[in-house]
Amino acid sequence: MAKQQEGEQLTVGLYPFANIASNYSSYTQMLSGEFNKISPNTQLQLVIGDDFNPYAPDLGPYLGEDGFDILELDMARKDDFKDKVVEVPLEPFRYLAPSVEAVRVDEGKYIGYPTLCCGNFIMEVKRKGELAVDIGDKNYEEFRSSSQIADVAMVQSTSSHFKHLLGGKLDDKYGWYLPSIYLNAYIEVYGKQNVQKGINDVLANNPDQLVIDRIKEFFNLFPKEQQSTSKIIDDVVKGEIAYFYGFSENLGKILAAANGSLKAFGVITPTLGSKNLVFVFTDGIVINKARYEKATTEKKELIQQFVQFYTSSRIREAIVTGKDLNPPQTRYLLPSNVEFFHITNDLVYQELYEMVKHGVSSPSMTQSTRVRMEKILHNIIFLEE
Repeated sequence: MAKQQEGEQLTVGLYPFANIASNYSSYTQMLSGEFNKISPNTQLQLVIGDDFNPYAPDLGPYLGEDGFDILELDMARKDDFKDKVVEVPLEPFRYLAPSVEAVRVDEGKYIGYPTLCCGNFIMEVKRKGELAVDIGDKNYEEFRSSSQIADVAMVQSTSSHFKHLLGGKLDDKYGWYLPSIYLNAYIEVYGKQNVQKGINDVLANNPDQLVIDRIKEFFNLFPKEQQSTSKIIDDVVKGEIAYFYGFSENLGKILAAANGSLKAFGVITPTLGSKNLVFVFTDGIVINKARYEKATTEKKELIQQFVQFYTSSRIREAIVTGKDLNPPQTRYLLPSNVEFFHITNDLVYQELYEMVKHGVSSPSMTQSTRVRMEKILHNIIFLEE
């Protein structure tokens, strides 16, 4: 291996995960400290937050010659950047199947290394010492085994203890909720092989009526007024919502906000169909082609060294279990590498693993396509009578 030049600079844009947002300092300090142990001469610049927006309409500035060496991006946007990053070797057996699919651009060709994944789950939390939530004559075990929305919709009116059966964010202007919920339900009905038709139908303002009806039925279990994520979390902590619907990392935020008074009881997939498939998003590390092609041999080796470091099982475990925090706080982020799930004793993580390993990878769409779908679906689902 060539000797690394002293003071070599490396710039990395890190994904701003939801429940790392208030802990950027401890997160980046942990990563910098650990990487310094194996590469002490590197001037490592980790950028997260305001100076790196992975949801920017145009990722070009980040992927140009003046951009980052390495970026962590949502692979559901790979159509926006797949020609601007380096093709990489990948060992698929190390990762969850949906995450492998997310970074694949062709058979045997990959453009990134999976880091973390997420999906929308239905989660129950309860006060310590309490039994599972009892909703009418259906307890949690019956609820989690339901395969049709109608099986759980009937219990909505029987609950008097809670203001709402379900709480969760359902749409946003950036296109990361409604299009995904629609396509998740579409796949449940018609299978993944027809997902592109599902996208095209919505863009033509002609979404599938069966899917729309199923989503509306599901949404009827939520409050009529859309709430912010912070308000939803507050209501869960106060015991006004029986089940939380959302990304698993929000479970970590709920438990942290409860200050030890709550604990996770279990998770299930949304009941949008009979297949019980969860829609999986994957974030991955990609290498900026414009900078890599002009880099020295030493710089290329340094880039590869950081990628191996950041995707290692040791660092994945440290991130998801919040070892940088004092005291440590499990974040319930989902590592894309399977090794973590084989060693963790956390029962919630084990349940999440059973779902995501059989999940369906979100199809790649450009940001503009997502926004168009969001507007069309919002008008049909929320505005039409």
